[in-house]
Amino acid sequence: MLKGLCHCLIFATLSFAACAYAADGTTITEQGVTVEEVLVTGEHPGPGLWKVSRGEHSLWILGTHAPLPNRLVWRSQEVELIISEAQQILGNYSASFSVVGANPFSSKGTPLRRLLPRKTYRQWAALKAKYIGPNEEIETAWPVTAALLLRSNALARAGLTSADPVWREIHELALAYHVPVTTKHQVYKVIDGSELDDARARRIGVGYLTTTIENLEADLRTARARANAWGTGDIDALKKQAESERTAAFLYANSWPFFQGEELQNLMKETDLRWLEAAERALESNRTTFAALPIFLLLRGDGLLAALRSRGFEVEEPVY
Repeated sequence: MLKGLCHCLIFATLSFAACAYAADGTTITEQGVTVEEVLVTGEHPGPGLWKVSRGEHSLWILGTHAPLPNRLVWRSQEVELIISEAQQILGNYSASFSVVGANPFSSKGTPLRRLLPRKTYRQWAALKAKYIGPNEEIETAWPVTAALLLRSNALARAGLTSADPVWREIHELALAYHVPVTTKHQVYKVIDGSELDDARARRIGVGYLTTTIENLEADLRTARARANAWGTGDIDALKKQAESERTAAFLYANSWPFFQGEELQNLMKETDLRWLEAAERALESNRTTFAALPIFLLLRGDGLLAALRSRGFEVEEPVY
């Protein structure tokens, strides 16, 4: 039995949102034929960098995204140049938690067949057969765990990966140029799963799993188009879907039974505040600092960049 399991809560790598290319992420030809979005391959730099500055001190920020095409190779000469000159890299924006005293892959033996309405369970069974295959353990997992496994496997089948090649490359560049990566701003919580209200957890999880089942196929198409937009640096397309991506990330965070309502809002505020304080310290101490944030956080009008402006820093968007 698993005694603990760390889950990323705010930086939701499995989030899905509406895509800017089309309502469902597909392209309509002149003949009226619907064609699935073709994933970009090969080497791409992604979007340009945001610059936050005061005087001669600058913080350069890359907007990251997940999932990405699994055959995309991320290479950015601009990022490498900045890191080679940087005195510090801010580690990724993160709020995570561990569950102790409970098994996240168990709902105390209550099978999904009993938790889901009959029609929904038939849909689940069909999608499970298509994307997961034989797996008896998942039938008694928390519904939210089942939803995440279903999405993860479906993403892989669609040619997308939730692995983070961007941060892997950032860490390699940091090592190559001897630049320290700081993580003290990251939020981490330990949750006592033995005190969890099982009925409440199942209710929340069933709602999230049901939404996942109903929207999965369309969400996969939009995820492919959104991944293409990031790979090619299409900021206009990314801006159009920033709010829906933010909403999807929040729904994912809200699907876990450990943080709800005001508690979840407070956790998100704490994560923002700690990152902002780390950014301000870096700007005061370093001539050059590099950071990377989920791109939907950068595209929000009321987000972290707006907070930095309110603190007296100049913010410049990337040229595209």
